[in-house]
Amino acid sequence: MGMTRYLCPNDAIKLHWSIDEFANLSLQNIAKVFEMLTEKGIYCYSAFPTSDPNILQHFDHKYLINVKEGVRQFKDQVVKTDNPFLAQSNQLMVEG
Repeated sequence: MGMTRYLCPNDAIKLHWSIDEFANLSLQNIAKVFEMLTEKGIYCYSAFPTSDPNILQHFDHKYLINVKEGVRQFKDQVVKTDNPFLAQSNQLMVEG
């Protein structure tokens, strides 16, 4: 990241990185990578086969692409319940 901003020091320019095999990193490392990317003004896009909300929470746009069903978008959904332990848990919902 340091080299990227050294070569392009203008923070007004939005840089985009493609990161392959992103889901292979530990959740702690994924969070740290996003902290560093945000700090440097770099946007990330990646393709990996997971619907793990712990990973997807870091992405603003989430899509599921299936050959038979086409492209579907994930939406964040707040679930309310009478259970105090699950009062407002965030879940992902796939829209068709």
